[in-house]
Amino acid sequence: MAETKIIDAIIGDAKSEAEGILESANEEAKKAVDAAKDAAQRRASQIDAAAKAEGEELARRAMLGASLEARKNSLASRRELLEKAFENAFSELGSLEGQRYAELIARLVVDAAETGTETVVTPEDAYERYTKPYIGGKTMLEYLNAALEKAGKKGALKLGKPAKIAGGVKLVGEKADIDCSFGAIIASFRDERETEVSKLLFGTEE
Repeated sequence: MAETKIIDAIIGDAKSEAEGILESANEEAKKAVDAAKDAAQRRASQIDAAAKAEGEELARRAMLGASLEARKNSLASRRELLEKAFENAFSELGSLEGQRYAELIARLVVDAAETGTETVVTPEDAYERYTKPYIGGKTMLEYLNAALEKAGKKGALKLGKPAKIAGGVKLVGEKADIDCSFGAIIASFRDERETEVSKLLFGTEE
């Protein structure tokens, strides 16, 4: 689908940024571990032979603590970057205009419409696109009905009152409502492919 290609492209752009940040995080983590090791070894060398075992334990604990802290920071950085990738994808969908916007909405509606007589609910900031000529001299409502007819479906959508939805549209039918908002698209994409996206950005963790 068109929205999936957009999301994939944005995630691809985020990959190089993620690699740079993670490389820096790994360097900092190594420095933290080395510093902890040196400090523990210096402390161990200052105590007498009878306390050697205690010194070794101190060194082990210090290195373990530094390693765990570095890993926690690295995971936090990865989560932040993953969140940013999905936020950017949502913003990109929300910025679509003209032909790209019309084609995406039409594809969503044609795929989702069951009867072709549903009521289309739009965000408040996009409502005017459905009431005034927007694309090819047609309102978006006319454009969507034409797209349905071209696909062999009934094109008798009606326009409802605008609502607070996250981009895209919502189809209100007699038996069920179908959420084609951009927020729902990103949420669905994330549920299905978050692991795949994480591997794309960061690779498989050892």
